[in-house]
Parts: sequence; C-alpha cells; structure tokens
Amino acid sequence: VGLPGASAPLAVAGPALAAEVRPLPPPPDGFPDSGLVGRLELTAALAPAALAVGEQARLTVTLSGRGNLAEAALPLPAAPQGLLLRMLSHEDAFTPGPDGAAGRRIFHYGLTATAPGRYTLPGLSVAVFDPVAGAWGRAAGPELALVAAPAPGSPPADDAPAVPGRTAE
Repeated sequence: VGLPGASAPLAVAGPALAAEVRPLPPPPDGFPDSGLVGRLELTAALAPAALAVGEQARLTVTLSGRGNLAEAALPLPAAPQGLLLRMLSHEDAFTPGPDGAAGRRIFHYGLTATAPGRYTLPGLSVAVFDPVAGAWGRAAGPELALVAAPAPGSPPADDAPAVPGRTAE
C-alpha cells in the first residue's frame, strides 16, 4: 500500500484476526436465493402511468438501506402480455462501511406497450437475510398500474382506454 507523497510502497503488519463465517440458511419457500444480506427496503415507481401503444414508460425499482448493495441484483420484474420489459441501467448512491454499504441501488427498466389495455404489474419481492435478527425477511414493492391507449392515428377499439390529457386525432 502506498501513501500519498511516498516514493515507495509501505508495508503494514499487525496481529492476525480470526473471523467465523457461517453460511446463510436457505431462503424461505418460494423465494430464490437472492444473496441479499442486511436491512433493506424495496420501492418501485412507474412514469408515465398512461401512454399510447409503442411508447415507453420507465419502471424505477430502488433497493435501499444497509447491506451488500454493491453486489445486489434483482430478478427481472414480471410483465403482463401486451408489455415488453427490458433492463435499461442501474445506478448506485451508497457509502461502503464495515457492515455493508449504506444508501441505495436504483434499477431502471423500460416498459413498451404492444397492445392497448389496462395492465397491473405485480409487486417485486425478494428475500433478504437480516443478520441482526438472524432470519430471512422480504423486501417488497407495490403493484403498479399502467394504461395503454391505441397508438395515435390507429382506429380506437370500443373498449380501449384513453390516455389522460390526450385528444383523439
């Protein structure tokens, strides 16, 4: 390890430390092993909540708290038939610490409507091991609603929803 302004590396020695590392217990039934450890919460938001076929909405899922955020990955959210979902990016805003990172990891997804309709995206839920409690818990986001109207210029179906704030062409 070098020090700023030092011309040569500096070696530091100290007493050996012992650590007991135990494997995580299996996650609860119905949950894949997420590998998430800490005290974490999950939230989700969709914008816009109304669009036309062919347009894209952004689904933002945020995992926040203290834990192994730097390694956090989420399963791809479920998208109902009539919606295409793709991962766009993720961003980090956390500070590493001795017991995990504190802050948040934000995942961005694109949702494109391929058919008009009213859609419900199920809430995303992942298992998280809480080392303080010594037990698995769940971090879960809300269900979200999306309304997709026919594309501008296409003949509207009798039961197709309208996008609020838009007039028929």
